[in-house]
Amino acid sequence: MSWNGGDDAGGGWQANGGENVASGGWSGGAATNGATNGDVSFGGGGDAFGSGGDAFGAGDGFGGGDEGGGGGACRNCGQEGHFARECPEPRQMTGECFNCGEVGHNKADCPNPRVERPFSGQCKNCLKEGHRVSECTEPREMGHLFKGVPDKTDEEAWAMVVDADQDRDLDDFRLAFKTYLKALKTNSIPINLAQLEKTLRDDKMNVFLIALEKEISDVMTIVSPDGKLDCKYVLGFYFSDKPRRKNAVEGWPADPEDNIKRLEDAGFVEDRRVPKCANCGELGHIRKNCSEEQEEPIGRPEVKCMVCQELGHRARDCKQERPDPFACRNCKQHGHTSRECPEPRSAEGVECRKCHEMGHFSNECPNAPKFECRNCGEEGHKASECEKPRVMKCRNCGEEGHVSRECDKPRDPSTVTCRNCDEVGHFSKECPKPRDWSRVKCPICEEMGHGPRKCPKANEAGGGGFDTGGASGFGGGAESSGGFGGGFDSAPAASAGGGGWDSGVNVSSGGGW
Repeated sequence: MSWNGGDDAGGGWQANGGENVASGGWSGGAATNGATNGDVSFGGGGDAFGSGGDAFGAGDGFGGGDEGGGGGACRNCGQEGHFARECPEPRQMTGECFNCGEVGHNKADCPNPRVERPFSGQCKNCLKEGHRVSECTEPREMGHLFKGVPDKTDEEAWAMVVDADQDRDLDDFRLAFKTYLKALKTNSIPINLAQLEKTLRDDKMNVFLIALEKEISDVMTIVSPDGKLDCKYVLGFYFSDKPRRKNAVEGWPADPEDNIKRLEDAGFVEDRRVPKCANCGELGHIRKNCSEEQEEPIGRPEVKCMVCQELGHRARDCKQERPDPFACRNCKQHGHTSRECPEPRSAEGVECRKCHEMGHFSNECPNAPKFECRNCGEEGHKASECEKPRVMKCRNCGEEGHVSRECDKPRDPSTVTCRNCDEVGHFSKECPKPRDWSRVKCPICEEMGHGPRKCPKANEAGGGGFDTGGASGFGGGAESSGGFGGGFDSAPAASAGGGGWDSGVNVSSGGGW
């Protein structure tokens, strides 16, 4: 082979041949090019790159004419000149609705009730097709139980069980036990947990297979190694046939015979693989397919807007005008605060302390009970607002013309209300019941619950003593302003040596008492 085969040869890369050698080069020559003697040339005829037939740019090519189909037609309306995303025509729904099965709309816009269609998927329980997991009555496919478990013969797997039992390692024992179960299942040998427990006891092994009675969730189930669903007892591995913890006593078998019976219906706890409705709490469907009335979930947090105080959206999504936090709370104007506001006080947003309604103050409450004037006995005003002459009425005898402190009659206990127990007939100092300190207000700290003797703030102020130079001591020094005249024998300021009974200095003038 050579790059040039001779005078009559086609140009390019081809084999050396005679005069009429078929051209196989990159470009056909003058006499023997691809159109004359060859059918595979880069620029010749036949199946050439740029000529007719099956060329790249003609016929059935990428950008070919009418014979090639394709083109630039819209997938929605079939017209040319625009894409489907730019189509002015309404979207054509050619498929079936997933909800009702009709053609012409999708599931989101479906006005019809949901229609149950035949299920053609795979069951999650038995891995067979044609039914849902909620309708499955077949045993569970237990291939997932042996995931990651090595493949061994039954003799090798039992040797692993013996070794793990001698090492007293429960993790290794569980793996070896599953390896043995896998070997039995591979050989199509039925798995009998009760018989395995008897074998362990006959060989005097350390690990016990215990069938426990436990309460599990309704979305879980107990599956036997053979795939039987809804077993009653949970299989456990222990080093003793007696419970060692208090929480295991309740579900522990009574004796070995009871344990053997339980192992006939024992297995592992697994997911039921059936959905649970969050609306009605039943198994077999989810919330959006529930036929019951939709209820709002209890305990779900609610979103509250801090601008309009409404539920359902955040402040960032609120469409109302946001109030200015620096404006006056009374007139909503700028430049002053609410205490400096010249406008009358607004009752907008005010809660009445009497009727707990919004929009008015408690002194203007229309729902408040009418009070009686103690002066004239009429309703609608107080005695301080009464326009009639003042009438003096004694609270002791009930007569007019004098007050109770001027009454010459004996004190009537029936008109007295005790401030300790609120009963009528005695004073608080004569009350037979224990002192109610919750009604007592301290005059020092003005807090309820104690008197001045037990007030914790009574001695916190700087109280002086006989030898203190404080603000109120008996022996204040020359610079102190408290005390009884600055001390009993105080010295002048220039040579004062401190207060006291005797300063030890000749005093020209004593403060004294």
